Amino acid sequence: MCGLLYVLSVEAVAPEGYPTGMRHQIDTRAAGEPVSCGDFAEHLYLDSHRSAIFVGDVAGRGHSVGLAADALRAYARSVILSGTSLSHTLDAVDEFFARTVQSEAVPFASLFIAVSDGWKTQLRYASAGHEPGLLFDDAGRHRHLDPTGPILGLRALRAHPTYGERTVALGKLLVVVTDGITEARRFNGDALAFFGSTGVVRAVQNAELSLHDTADAIHQAAVEHARGALADDASVVVSAFGVHRNAPTPSLLARPLGGWATLTKAEHERGTYCA
Repeated sequence: MCGLLYVLSVEAVAPEGYPTGMRHQIDTRAAGEPVSCGDFAEHLYLDSHRSAIFVGDVAGRGHSVGLAADALRAYARSVILSGTSLSHTLDAVDEFFARTVQSEAVPFASLFIAVSDGWKTQLRYASAGHEPGLLFDDAGRHRHLDPTGPILGLRALRAHPTYGERTVALGKLLVVVTDGITEARRFNGDALAFFGSTGVVRAVQNAELSLHDTADAIHQAAVEHARGALADDASVVVSAFGVHRNAPTPSLLARPLGGWATLTKAEHERGTYCA
């Protein structure tokens, strides 16, 4: 089992600063050896008022999946930082995946990218077959940010997959998980009951009422639903826009399952691994 939870808080909106109170919590936990983890997530500063997160999930298990996740994360980061549109980013990442990463052991992957603009109070996102993001407003209402294109790795079946991007109001809280969370399952009699997006929404609402950490609350709720054992890599990414009462002390922190440790900005910018 591997895990990492980090929280990012940045300064108020100003021409010289970053968006107000934007915090990113990433909780990544995988069953088995860390090197086999197919999930990845990262936060990026783009400029004085824009910030990005991206979350990926590489299908498969074993050493090759961990290597594929590292390669895909690094390439996705480089394309996002180049400033191209999100739809073109997904197209480039899909081409890279098919040409460099895809194999029988690594047949496909998903990727979710979101860019927040503190000045325009907008969120742009694009998703290659990833679990729907959940965007919550101040009243607790939520909307699903559904995929804008197919999963990565279908070029052999489709000549040229088409990826779109969408723009929505910024909202208060963005939650993105991998399918290890939504597919947490248990038997209710003869039927399988999945945690699903409904379980994620319920966990967020419960965290709001109890003042518990949101990312950890989602993960713990999925584990409890599965009666203590998740069957797949499970990652939770929570981005809060504005002051969010459930975020820990504003700073950059890492909690590798044991205790708290402060990371430098340079350490953070190297990215999040399942290790």
